Amino acid sequence: MAKFEKVEIAGQSLPIRYGFNALAIFEKESGQSVSSISKYGDNVPVRIAIDLVYAGLKDGARVSKNNFILTKDDVGDLLDEDSNALVRVLEVFSKMMGQSKKK
Repeated sequence: MAKFEKVEIAGQSLPIRYGFNALAIFEKESGQSVSSISKYGDNVPVRIAIDLVYAGLKDGARVSKNNFILTKDDVGDLLDEDSNALVRVLEVFSKMMGQSKKK
């Protein structure tokens, strides 16, 4: 079974995963390649951040066998409610991308 983590966002513990499926979702939703994220450094545009979080949560729900009912607007609202959530999600993203490169 594919591995996923739980991330705390706005008082909810949500499954999240960044693998090839999540990256494909991100590219489809954002219209940008995953490699383009690094060009922003610490100044990731809000819409890109929402697309990245959305993709990870959507794939996390899939691999954890949970229904995914969030829209991108819902994800934006969750990020509004929890000002540190994006930092936690980006830590998971970095960790999972590092694991993928090691294999």
